[in-house]
Amino acid sequence: MLDKRGLLADVARLPIQPDAAMRLLGLLDDPDASAGAVAAVIESDPALSLQVIRMANTPYYGLSTQVANARHAVTVLGFGLVRTIAASKVFKLSATRHQQIPDGFWSHSLTAGAAASVLARRVGVPPNDALSAALLLDLGIALLHRRFPDRYAAVWDEATRRRMPLVLAEQQELGVDHAEISGYALEKLRFPPALTGAVAQHHTLPARPGAGLASVLVAAEAIAHEVDDPLPEPGVAPEVALEAAGLAPGALEDLVEAVRHEREALAGFQPVVA
Repeated sequence: MLDKRGLLADVARLPIQPDAAMRLLGLLDDPDASAGAVAAVIESDPALSLQVIRMANTPYYGLSTQVANARHAVTVLGFGLVRTIAASKVFKLSATRHQQIPDGFWSHSLTAGAAASVLARRVGVPPNDALSAALLLDLGIALLHRRFPDRYAAVWDEATRRRMPLVLAEQQELGVDHAEISGYALEKLRFPPALTGAVAQHHTLPARPGAGLASVLVAAEAIAHEVDDPLPEPGVAPEVALEAAGLAPGALEDLVEAVRHEREALAGFQPVVA
């Protein structure tokens, strides 16, 4: 078995040939990058262009006019969410590549994104930042599924059968869990450290209650499991996660309904095949 660092590098290996998505990620590292320059790179790749335009046109943004070009889409989404879309393309997280990602991957990711967005508004975290991070919480699941399909399927089945946290089953079998892999992969793509750290710990209560994005992501994952049940246990009970985020545990039922509504607004978001 690979050592932990070797396993992380092996599972989160980046494509050898840079494409538009990789160029886009490089450009987004430039603090002086303009929306026009970002849009120009996006428009060089039809699939990427379609992706950002489709996301900007979801009911989530509530626009009264249709977004018809990449530049307008970039101004609607913001650079953070554009970065997330680029990362999903770099790691080939297309919803129709069944050999690449597990069934239900994007359905649960969108539910987690909806939950993060709802929670963020209630605790003063920028909703787009929370959505951007939450959509990639389970990137590590897709990467493990791709690298060790049979072995990882057995880990998932064991966690589901025993109603145990998936991260615990992963640690026992592989010595690393999908949350850590998600954070590591995003770190390789030079996502902001606060985001990568929060993603890597999204199944663990933050040491400090009300810890901004970190608390939101833990609570979002716990609530997403309530909406998408049955799934392996998230590791943190939703009531506990809500309290750590500074919200009343008794608000869970109302939050679940709000997340279902928000999830509907995001339903048009669907990664496209490269």
